[in-house]
Amino acid sequence: MGAVITQSEIESLENIYQINEHEEVLSFIRANPFLVPLLQEAPDYIQKYFPQTILSLQLVTDPEIPNDTRLWLNIGTKLDVDEAMNKEEELDQDWWWGNMERAENKFQLDLEFL
Repeated sequence: MGAVITQSEIESLENIYQINEHEEVLSFIRANPFLVPLLQEAPDYIQKYFPQTILSLQLVTDPEIPNDTRLWLNIGTKLDVDEAMNKEEELDQDWWWGNMERAENKFQLDLEFL
């Protein structure tokens, strides 16, 4: 039997993230419990580059690839595009690229311009 996500872990994620399609997202996380540590770590790294950001979670399915649904962590930003892209690159180098393998192609970061 795989790892079980506790109610306190769910509640901590709900306190950190705005969750679109709440039940579907939580179901996806329960089916992929290895994502929980990444979701718990990500805000600390993201805040270094995007302070006071809005973080949200949503499921995205690639229409061209069957069964390719991923959990997207959207980083809401009011920065201009160039500055945001530079900060995203720094975040990628600092944390994300070293942790992509842990995500098992089920999790992705994305910028959301507010």
